[in-house]
Amino acid sequence: MADGLGVSAVPSMCIRQMHELGARCIPLTAPAISCRVGILTHQELSVAAHALRTVLLKTVQAPSLT
Repeated sequence: MADGLGVSAVPSMCIRQMHELGARCIPLTAPAISCRVGILTHQELSVAAHALRTVLLKTVQAPSLT
C-alpha cells in the first residue's frame, strides 16, 4: 500500500500509523533536528495549559529556564 510514496521524516508518534499503512520506519540518528519553542502568556493559564507548560519545563532541555 505504501509503495512508491518516497521518503518522509515524521514524528515518532506516527510510527504505529505508518506501520498500519505498510510503511517502513527507520529512526533518524543524525543530524539532530531541533527547533526553538517559546511560551508566551498574556493572562492566567487554564488548567490544561498550565499542565502542558509544566510538562514542557520538566522534559525539554532549556538551559535558559533552569
